[in-house]
Amino acid sequence: MSNPERWLRLLALMLLLLAVFSGCSDGDDDDDQTGADDDDDADDDSASGDDDDNDDTDCPDADEDGFTDAACGGEDCDDHDPLSHPDAAELCTDGRDQDCDGVEDDGCVYFDVETVLDDYLPNEDRRFYSLAYLSDGTPVVAYYAPGPKALGVSVRTAKGWPTRIVDEQGDTGWYASVDVDGADRIGVAYHNATAGDLKVAFKTTAEDWTARTVASQGMTGLNAKLHFGLNDEANVFCMKKYADWYIAHYEEAGAAWNEWQRFGNAFVQISYTFDAHMAPSGFPVFSWPDYNYEMSSDKYGYDAMYAGWYDPLGGDNSVVLYWGHLIDVDMRFTAVTWDEDNQPMSFFITDAVPVIVVGEFTNSWGIYDLPDNHVAPAAPLSADTASDGTVYLAYTNALSNTPRIAYRTNGVLWRFADVFDGDQFGSGAQLTVAPDDLPGVVFLDHTQGALRYAKMKIIPEVD
Repeated sequence: MSNPERWLRLLALMLLLLAVFSGCSDGDDDDDQTGADDDDDADDDSASGDDDDNDDTDCPDADEDGFTDAACGGEDCDDHDPLSHPDAAELCTDGRDQDCDGVEDDGCVYFDVETVLDDYLPNEDRRFYSLAYLSDGTPVVAYYAPGPKALGVSVRTAKGWPTRIVDEQGDTGWYASVDVDGADRIGVAYHNATAGDLKVAFKTTAEDWTARTVASQGMTGLNAKLHFGLNDEANVFCMKKYADWYIAHYEEAGAAWNEWQRFGNAFVQISYTFDAHMAPSGFPVFSWPDYNYEMSSDKYGYDAMYAGWYDPLGGDNSVVLYWGHLIDVDMRFTAVTWDEDNQPMSFFITDAVPVIVVGEFTNSWGIYDLPDNHVAPAAPLSADTASDGTVYLAYTNALSNTPRIAYRTNGVLWRFADVFDGDQFGSGAQLTVAPDDLPGVVFLDHTQGALRYAKMKIIPEVD
């Protein structure tokens, strides 16, 4: 065979091989002719116009929310629910992961609810209970026990909520107000309705309870509020009638008590509803309604709200009052605390159309409605402030018949959360911030006749 013929045959063979290897090619030079996926992100299935392997099973978006199914490499963790995708808002308390970050209900608020007392259903005018915390976060509940008409205290243990009757001398334990000092000494201030006295009971970690009378002159101890001061001294604020009604302030001084008249008849014939707190500065802050007797209608009316505090820094150690006449409108229930700048905040609820009004003090008092438009708020009110400046307010959501908490961080935005646990409903929440800077509440479950405790928890939000 001549050389030209040999070269022609070699050329023909090369052309044949080229045709074989390029005739079904999809542009991916290392693919085979089977269309099998070789994991190189190229088009192995001989289809044109795409770069996707397995074109016969394209990744779907079944719920049409703009995100494809995570089962085939997409980002939608539930492709059958248009409310579940990476841009979705988390819907709290449903146990699902709407925003597809791998954590259920992250950023959501929920409550652990426990039973302090079963068979607890005192008369409506004798629903007295309050909440405090030991330094390790153990909750302490003080309450009026309607059966024995006595003061009871329950400190939660690993086994539950054991009850202890602390004082049963007469009809006692009204307005039970509990607090804990820096050494974990528990104190409860309360009213003895039989004698008309103000009493205080104390318990340290090493001692049993001791109860003593603080004041017995006139009618003393109504609406008692106990708060420990900067030096762990007990301060009790209460209503007292001795000739006229006024707010009395009793300060522990060893075995004795100092007494001051804080607000009295110069302002009002005072009602039985007021609130008092000790601000971080050590100043007591107060909020109370004006109480007037209307001769024409022969009834009592509440037509103004005041708030103020005492500044004990005068040069002669005198006490100077700052106060604000916040609003003229019918109201009876109030709560007071302080904001992130340690300035007083007062809350009160109007009677005619239930609205919670917030009073804040900077250089003067300003007021606005709490922006909670989805409930019918109901009294009572209870407020406290965390060490980070977050303000918490508890009241009743009358629409769902459950305690509700409003809270605000950095003075920016109010948020709201209902305390709800299955078929347990309730009202009359008393709120206290725990050492972890989240609040707890104690409230009456009137549907089942029980005293409940609930602690706020927040699931950390995933960035």
